[in-house]
Amino acid sequence: MQKLILVLLLSLSTSFAHADQIITKDGQKLTATFMMPTGTPKAAVLILQGSGNVDLDGEVSGPFLGNPYLGQSGKLSLQLAEHLAAQGMATLRFSKRGVEDAIQLPNQKFPFLVDDAKSAFQLMVEKFPSLKHGVIGFSEGAMVASLMSDEMAVDGLFLLAPLTRPIDSVFGYQFIEWPTKLVMDHMAAISVNEEFKLPFLGASLKALDSNKDGKISTQDELMPAYQNYYFAVRGLLGTPALSGWYESLKALPSFAEIGAKMKSPAVFVYQGMEDAQMNWLWALEDAHVYPVKPTLHFYLGVGHCFSPMDGLMGEVKTSGPYASEMLDQLGKDIVETLK
Repeated sequence: MQKLILVLLLSLSTSFAHADQIITKDGQKLTATFMMPTGTPKAAVLILQGSGNVDLDGEVSGPFLGNPYLGQSGKLSLQLAEHLAAQGMATLRFSKRGVEDAIQLPNQKFPFLVDDAKSAFQLMVEKFPSLKHGVIGFSEGAMVASLMSDEMAVDGLFLLAPLTRPIDSVFGYQFIEWPTKLVMDHMAAISVNEEFKLPFLGASLKALDSNKDGKISTQDELMPAYQNYYFAVRGLLGTPALSGWYESLKALPSFAEIGAKMKSPAVFVYQGMEDAQMNWLWALEDAHVYPVKPTLHFYLGVGHCFSPMDGLMGEVKTSGPYASEMLDQLGKDIVETLK
């Protein structure tokens, strides 16, 4: 009877997980999982998560990305794997080095991240040699996917909120340009709303009125407040915990150089238009860099993790879950490209 129940449950499921292990170029062992559809896979896709000490399920919540919207699940890589399994795709995802072995945390920087992704991709190819192979990269993972595609036979690149500008430009946008513009756009409403807390600063608008004249000067009070905050962030980036990762980002070639070496015959870019990490216009302006004309998809009302921004004025970042319209389009693109 129990066996019959198990068979019935499996017949209703669209996927099942198979534990595996990535052996990296330098001999590290990283926990990995293949998510398999119940039928024969149509294609195989590697999923690369965003920045931070992120495990194979892709939970990127933290002080700079916030928490999942309305208390939902923020396990972004798992969400992708489950969605694609329902489309008949096999996926591979793995925990970054440093997640299970803290000694490896200082090596969580780009040369290692790219080599680890290549090792994972090779494992996937060996498991599914007769299928087409794609890579999904989210944020930092999109850059890793772009860099690894110069050597690997990637049939389709699917880049979510990709990094296309120098990292200092990205941080300048995130910590100065985006919050300043947000406050300026909502200045009148903010000034009469005592509940509003300035992004990152956590203070009310009134707290910036240094000369007590009852007005906030963008040039003399608002902008300097965010420039000072950014200065503090730069200090954090110089600490042992973050300096290796940050310096590896600074050392990356320009995106034009990276694009010139990419070999994938198909590139898709997905970008939220309320992204507080990357200006959505960059995806449009930098599209010419890819080796083939990319297919661009933009999504209104969602931020970096493709979930709605929170707060009174959209000032609070959220870390997922991915919007269903993005997932549906991604699944459709993968099925059509890798069939």
